[in-house]
Amino acid sequence: MSKLIEQMGSLTNGEDLQRIKQDANFERLRGELNQSISLLAQTDEEALKDSELLTYVASLFQQGLFWPIEKNANISILLERKLIP
Repeated sequence: MSKLIEQMGSLTNGEDLQRIKQDANFERLRGELNQSISLLAQTDEEALKDSELLTYVASLFQQGLFWPIEKNANISILLERKLIP
């Protein structure tokens, strides 16, 4: 997730959003994140629910797109600490 946030960079307007949507590396990282989430759901759905991963990912893509990159990076660090004790 941290690589995805780094690749996304700072977004300030719709043009920035279109830029990342057209960025092949960003889309590859987003696809990898989705595959990882799907694999976790298939392997241990309860662990996925307990991890709150979906909440963090939803926050990033629904509310956090235009947050400063530092705030998104902090969320990523928090998430990694929760998932990898």
